[in-house]
Amino acid sequence: MMMLSSAVDAFNNAYGSWQMDSVSDTLLNSIQSHGILVPISCIKTDDSLTIIDGFKRFRAAKHLKITHIPYAVVTTDLPPETLIFNLHQSQVCSSAMHKIRFLSALKCTIDSEHMSMVGLPYYSHIKKDIAKITALPESAQLFLHQKGFSLKEMVNLIHHSPDVFLTVLASDPFFNFSKRTLDHVVLSIINLMKRHQLTIQQIFSQTQYSEIMNKDITASQRLTQWVACINQCENPTLLAHQSSIHDALNKIELPAKLTFDTTLEHAGVTIQTTINSEKELSDFTSALSNTRLKKQLLHAVSLT
Repeated sequence: MMMLSSAVDAFNNAYGSWQMDSVSDTLLNSIQSHGILVPISCIKTDDSLTIIDGFKRFRAAKHLKITHIPYAVVTTDLPPETLIFNLHQSQVCSSAMHKIRFLSALKCTIDSEHMSMVGLPYYSHIKKDIAKITALPESAQLFLHQKGFSLKEMVNLIHHSPDVFLTVLASDPFFNFSKRTLDHVVLSIINLMKRHQLTIQQIFSQTQYSEIMNKDITASQRLTQWVACINQCENPTLLAHQSSIHDALNKIELPAKLTFDTTLEHAGVTIQTTINSEKELSDFTSALSNTRLKKQLLHAVSLT
């Protein structure tokens, strides 16, 4: 095995694309200071150098804009998936997401043999489940990897609505979901959508999503408050009560925005308006003095 050197662009990192763990600062600093001391290992495929070991060293070199990399060519009769798995078994098996990405990157046939090799179950519709998971955006796959979701947990999470999962996950910087809380929020929202024919935006509105997300509090506090609102909305009685208040407010023809506390912890209706002229003030006070409107408003208040 002879050590050689070649330009970065000469290497093919397709067999390492399954890896999701970031390159450590320690490795970056070491390579920046001393260069790549241990050559990356490659096999020759179709006149290109395909990396089989040293994926992170290669990524670090590209990040540091190193132009040439030392390498060694390995000769083997093993199929690529067996070779890579033997070299990186502990990292491949570090999460179900890594296992699935490994099978995809190595273009493995989804059969009982390969599933057994990586320690995943084989069943009739496994190919469809894996296709759904690998179709998720890279950011979603990274979350599932970092939080340690099992194959079954991933399938359950995206089974009914991948869109709900991705929409909720997009707010992770504000809520810092754990595996348990994200699963709870997604499944609760899906149940509410099914049970009450609500859109996800309507659920966001009824659970004070925007208000909570924009509060100047910690991610943990935001999550606690939002989960509490979601749990309350899952109560069918509460949801029906909220709907009756919304209906009552929608009948009130007042030049103002009418809102209420959707958790029903605080009674009353909030009337919000902007007055820029004497006429607008007159219109507003006249509307409030209307007997029919006053009855509608008092009725709505009594429901809160």
